[in-house]
Amino acid sequence: MRKYLAILLLAVVPMAALHASPGDDIRFRADDQGLWHLEDNPALLGTATNLDGLMMGVAYDAMDPLDAGLPDGNFGQGKAAVFNPLIGYFGLHFESNSFDLVYGSGFSLGKALAIGGDFAWSATRNVFTAYEAGLLLRPASFLSLGLTGGLRDTGSYEGGLGIAVRPLALAGMEGPRSRALTLNADLSLSQDEGFNFDNMGVRLLLSNSADLRAWYAPPEGSFAGPFGNGRIGIELRLALGAEGISALTPSAAATPLAWRVADDVDIRLSEIKASASGLPSTSIGRRILVVKDIDSISSVSAQGRNPLAFLSSSRTMDFSELMALLENARRDRGVVAVAFEKLPSLGGASYYEEFAAELGALRKAGKKVYFYGEEFGVEYDIFASVADGITLNPGGALGGEGLGLGFHRDYFKPFFDRLGIRFVNLAPWDTKSAFNSLSDTSMPPPEEAMMRRLFGDIQDQLAASIVAGRGDRLAGVVDAAMRGGPYLVAAEALKAGLVDSLAYEQEFEASLRAAFSGAALVSGLGSLPGNDWGGPAFRRRAAVVWLSGDIGVGKGRAGASIGSDAAREIERLRGDRSVSGIVLRVDSPGGAALASDLIAREVRLTVAAGKPVVVSMAHYAASGGYYLSAPASWIVAEPMTVTGSIGVTGLVPNLAEALKKLGVNYDGFDLAPGASFLDPSKPLDDAELAKAHRMVLAMYDRFVDVVAAGRRLAPEAVRSVAEGQVFSGREALKLGLVDELGGLAEAKAWLERKLGSSLSFEDIFPGDRSPLSGLSPLASAIKAGVEPNEGRSLEALLGPLASRLEGMLAMGQGPLYYLDEDELAF
Repeated sequence: MRKYLAILLLAVVPMAALHASPGDDIRFRADDQGLWHLEDNPALLGTATNLDGLMMGVAYDAMDPLDAGLPDGNFGQGKAAVFNPLIGYFGLHFESNSFDLVYGSGFSLGKALAIGGDFAWSATRNVFTAYEAGLLLRPASFLSLGLTGGLRDTGSYEGGLGIAVRPLALAGMEGPRSRALTLNADLSLSQDEGFNFDNMGVRLLLSNSADLRAWYAPPEGSFAGPFGNGRIGIELRLALGAEGISALTPSAAATPLAWRVADDVDIRLSEIKASASGLPSTSIGRRILVVKDIDSISSVSAQGRNPLAFLSSSRTMDFSELMALLENARRDRGVVAVAFEKLPSLGGASYYEEFAAELGALRKAGKKVYFYGEEFGVEYDIFASVADGITLNPGGALGGEGLGLGFHRDYFKPFFDRLGIRFVNLAPWDTKSAFNSLSDTSMPPPEEAMMRRLFGDIQDQLAASIVAGRGDRLAGVVDAAMRGGPYLVAAEALKAGLVDSLAYEQEFEASLRAAFSGAALVSGLGSLPGNDWGGPAFRRRAAVVWLSGDIGVGKGRAGASIGSDAAREIERLRGDRSVSGIVLRVDSPGGAALASDLIAREVRLTVAAGKPVVVSMAHYAASGGYYLSAPASWIVAEPMTVTGSIGVTGLVPNLAEALKKLGVNYDGFDLAPGASFLDPSKPLDDAELAKAHRMVLAMYDRFVDVVAAGRRLAPEAVRSVAEGQVFSGREALKLGLVDELGGLAEAKAWLERKLGSSLSFEDIFPGDRSPLSGLSPLASAIKAGVEPNEGRSLEALLGPLASRLEGMLAMGQGPLYYLDEDELAF
């Protein structure tokens, strides 16, 4: 019966909405609590941005629940509201024969300050009836101050002050625990009524999905005994998946007794799609969390919530959201198991390693982990290390491209020779291989040797993962199991001991119910939106700077590319005395040499100033990504992180022969040497190429010096592992290129040990945050014209090549510290 309690609440609680009382005279100006208090202080509209969709609700007061009927001519009163961070807040207040409209909007400047405003319009009288502005000040995690001020259409003014305190945050706690207890008091001043003590209250965060507020409002600002003629109220808010059910009693001690109940609904079409599976969003008692119906998982979220996400049927999730969900499941005593159905790509080997580490912690907490898929790729090897059970669809396949790794690429030189186009690769070594596909006819032996070493080490790690998780279930040795792939017939994978069962999705879920009798399958744990206030009370601050994507010219795009904003942000943090240390989360194959050097310089100056900088390497931290990491105080990499690539490259395109074939003549003159330096339309000049090569070698010497100084190695030792060679994180540790194996958690832990105290970490995403900044007409045209499943057609070959060339141009025309990550996908 427990699993039906959530459904019962959804069915029964809204019935009480027929006895609603809006209770608009009770205002909480400094505290947050869902849709129905957004009008209390318009500045709250600036803090309610952690939303992917709409918050909607309706409250209706039809009768006194202690009375048998309605007074004559009274058709009740109520309120309806909708909020979206992009469009703002719309409210409708209605009574028997009249209604008012309210519109408001706000914005925040970090956690410490928010501003907003709203106005009310009477549809009955056709006039604006009120204007109000609000301000929120949250200088610390334990204190919130709310100010409101406004004018009525009568010309009278009114204002208010709200104070809220979180005692547990004042005691040094952080996160949800710091929000467990909130105390508040509100006062008002109006031209008509003078000074008034509005209310005082307490709010308890009962769990991730429930909080309870109790308050007392004295009559006319005076306390008349314990309750006197004042009012007390109790407000309960529940989060059931995407829905937050708010049950409010604005006047429980007053006469008549009245209730308000309403839904604060975060509407997403993807949630409707997910609910079609028949799984409730959340429940109570023993539960099995089933992570399913997710279309994509992004490795980095720099843009914050998408307020228009509800318009899309695609269900997306950030990697950090997935990890937070698993952490909540680990801490939730009612969760007995977690199951993943058709989990999309996590974005790279290092992300799978962090994912597996969290699942390992979940298993240590006594919970089981299961996977179901219609097809598994190489990621299966890591899943196997942490799974209690793996189920494959009877018509599915395991290792569609093999359970092991390989390296292949297209070499375009013969094709471009036919067109008369030549690309001169400025890299002095074949192991700096970013542009080998354009300058060579086949894989150079040094490149092949390097890739065999790199992928061989990673494959050894993958094989060890299978042995660790399934060694006792394999039909033979792991090498034979990996060589036997791909298992295009599901029954063969079962026979080899690589999976535990074959079943369809519904049968898989039925097996989970049978294995955990009485446990409900749920698609979410439910979570109330909760805002942290300001900085921590007593903990020192640290910044996590996310550097993701290619390094190029310009400011960079937050979460997608790295530019000059990254250097400026590190410089700002160096001068910020409130920031004790910095974590650089680097996920980059490199890019423009100048931009890489500018960022590395700021890292070096920050360390020299006594502020520690630790690097957490994600999937890639190679070439320019390694260059900017080298001066850091400490470097942490995952065992399968791709790093190194210490070297410089560049590309000189030449179209002279192609233009000649097309009948185009190139003519003109130079008034000074180098005026047409490496002009792609003129024949190649050996002297100019020699000058470009000298520049590359000079920059290579600088790269070596930067690494030698940052890693405290002799230049000769750096050169022995340089020339563009790439390494796994495990290899890099042995070579002294990194200091520790692990992920972001280990990097944070090192910084706390270094500083000797617990830290509060704040995420920072340098670069342009405009959603339009990532649009590229050429890339859009390529993506629209080339489908990924077109086989080896000419369009399928040249489309990715065009995208790659466009990316190179975006990094500038100079030399590059760059690794072609498109060739090293996991």
